[in-house]
Amino acid sequence: MIGGVVGVRDIEIESPVFNERYRVSCGDERFAITLLDQHMIGWMLSPGSGGGTVTFELGGRWMLCWGDQVDFSQLFGYLEWAQHARTHLPAVL
Repeated sequence: MIGGVVGVRDIEIESPVFNERYRVSCGDERFAITLLDQHMIGWMLSPGSGGGTVTFELGGRWMLCWGDQVDFSQLFGYLEWAQHARTHLPAVL
């Protein structure tokens, strides 16, 4: 993978189910492990998280979310999801 060439590698956590469902890449493994606390992992594995249908990246205080093309009427659902995802970020971040 190109990420490995530039120093970004996949990170696995202690949950095999999570590791099967999600691919986590980060140049700062400590940040990724801090982000993926038990609360965040529990939410991401729950039906309310969207089950990996939305991809998101964090950079500073910003979160970029994207997924497959949806009808305009579904756009507000994505915005609601992003706001809900933000509430699950660990306070330490």
